[in-house]
Amino acid sequence: MNATNVANCNEFIEKGTLDALDDSPAGLLQEMENNKAGIVAVDGEEKYKADLEKMKALVELEAKKGNFMTVEGDIDTRES
Repeated sequence: MNATNVANCNEFIEKGTLDALDDSPAGLLQEMENNKAGIVAVDGEEKYKADLEKMKALVELEAKKGNFMTVEGDIDTRES
């Protein structure tokens, strides 16, 4: 028996209906926020909050690495 049978995901693979996961810190943060209830049910509120803060810190770090965004028009006003 192969892993796709065990995971019961052959139908999704064959139809190509799997959504691509945005694995950037911002994408993962959004998914954490979207799935809060499920995460809290498994890990608890305290761990969720701690992990959320870590992910927010990673989002900030990523922004400072040069992934530039337009802020207030075309001028980057982020602190260096």
